[in-house]
Amino acid sequence: MCTIVPQGRFEFYDVCEDIQVKPFLQGIPRPFRAGCILYEFTKPVILRESNEVVAYEQATKLLYSGDEVRNLTGIPYGVRGRAKPLIVPGFTFFVQSTSHTRKLLGGTTVLYKPANSLDTHTSGGQLRLFS
Repeated sequence: MCTIVPQGRFEFYDVCEDIQVKPFLQGIPRPFRAGCILYEFTKPVILRESNEVVAYEQATKLLYSGDEVRNLTGIPYGVRGRAKPLIVPGFTFFVQSTSHTRKLLGGTTVLYKPANSLDTHTSGGQLRLFS
């Protein structure tokens, strides 16, 4: 079972052009903190032991996180490894970045976690990727 992310934990922002995290945040304007940005999972990346992976279900507009979502990458929490993008119809996946120099790709979306956002998971949910 995965967890439905509480409403308000993340803000959605469109990325209009290729840009690094720090100038992107200055433009919206939002402060940078390590881990405050999750970018669309569009190419292979090295997942660190604690990088969060979030799934956005387009039909319901719900966000999911937790062990089950991270395990879809084949790299569970606590393990570092190279992960390929998850391609599942109806879902968009996001990966947490701790770097202010991460290049965000134009035409994608990022999730921003405000400092005062809820960081606890309050309700369980069933993530159905393959029905």
